Amino acid sequence: MSELQGGSKERSLRAWKQAKEYASQITSNIDIRKLFPLLLASLYWAEGSKSAFVFTNTDARMIKIFLMVLRDFFYIEEDRFQVLIRINESTSSRTCVAYWRDITNLPLKNIKTNINAKQNRTNAQHGICRITLKKGGNMLKLTQSLISAMVSRTEK
Repeated sequence: MSELQGGSKERSLRAWKQAKEYASQITSNIDIRKLFPLLLASLYWAEGSKSAFVFTNTDARMIKIFLMVLRDFFYIEEDRFQVLIRINESTSSRTCVAYWRDITNLPLKNIKTNINAKQNRTNAQHGICRITLKKGGNMLKLTQSLISAMVSRTEK
């Protein structure tokens, strides 16, 4: 094996280690809880609906953080969350419901599935998780206002 083989992998591993150390330094002195509203607004800005308080994603970590902020900072009650799992016909509905139920920590009565091959063209193993906040108009207004406030602060 030549000297160059494997060098790229080693550089990548070193870069990951440096990035993790730097991320740890950045976050170690921050009260993350104070940033929850901005975190929610940022997530929503990227993955939320503009007309109703609806957040859609396939990344379980993103879904967990989104729900955690709504529960722990804004004290949103469980009965206001409605989950729709969008899957295609080749995906197991039972498996997807069990997966998203575990991720969202919501009761089965809050979770529905939509099976539609034409509309749900995802390769995501557990489908697409769509969270709707019932009576979410005020939360939508607050979130959009947080986004606007962040943008205006960066334009100064």
